[in-house]
Amino acid sequence: MDAKSNLLETIEPGLWITKNFAFTDGPDVDRSVWTSPIWHSGYNPSFLGRTALRNPTDFKGSVGCTPVENGRAQLRLSTYNPLDPNHTSLLGAQINTIKKWGLSRYAKVAFHARVICPTLMPKGAVAALFAYNLLNQDKDQRDEIDFELISKYWNDPKPQINTNVFLDSSRGTAVQNTIHQVFGNPIDLHIIWSSTGIQWLVNGVTVRKSSQAPQSDMSLTLNFWAPSATGWTWAYDADLQPSNAPGQSWTFQVASASVSYVTL
Repeated sequence: MDAKSNLLETIEPGLWITKNFAFTDGPDVDRSVWTSPIWHSGYNPSFLGRTALRNPTDFKGSVGCTPVENGRAQLRLSTYNPLDPNHTSLLGAQINTIKKWGLSRYAKVAFHARVICPTLMPKGAVAALFAYNLLNQDKDQRDEIDFELISKYWNDPKPQINTNVFLDSSRGTAVQNTIHQVFGNPIDLHIIWSSTGIQWLVNGVTVRKSSQAPQSDMSLTLNFWAPSATGWTWAYDADLQPSNAPGQSWTFQVASASVSYVTL
């Protein structure tokens, strides 16, 4: 039994089984396990806020990849997007598991990642761990449970983390949680949910509970992007702007990731 299982059994008693995802050094994450959103005509999941998301289909060579260095997935946010002739967007990253987990097959599910934020960067970026399933793309209806780390607040005297939950809806219920955390250090994030609700944990400490819980199967997803001024004013900041040539880049590192579950 590993440390994650011990923690989960303390918080939510049960016989937890954990699937760890190994990150092996190389030019990209294991694409038999992880995928990234790609562009579709009339529907573009590979664009968030004002950020295009790297993927091997739309971008050629290393630009579209999420490399692994020292056993850590490197999710990069760059001010330069080579596919944008108008230079109005940034280039970020997202990886999500191909497999999904949920309450249709399991009594309890937990997503975990240990992450490291690049604190020496402008305000205006979002690094996230979340569970996700798009239910209706035309109406943007989704099941989703989020941890969103906002660079605006990484160096604030009272650091904050945003938690959010969507229940078959295009609108979530967000809470800004003040935490005791030095963002330059590794952070362990857990999302635990069952039929009785959701818990969000930072370094083993519960920061939020909800009695509501999505019912569909969801992927483990991580991303690094920049919101627009009109889309999410709490996270947006004008300090972070696109450039018309290769320039600044920052990395959100994922040191480990796992999904745990209790069978029905």
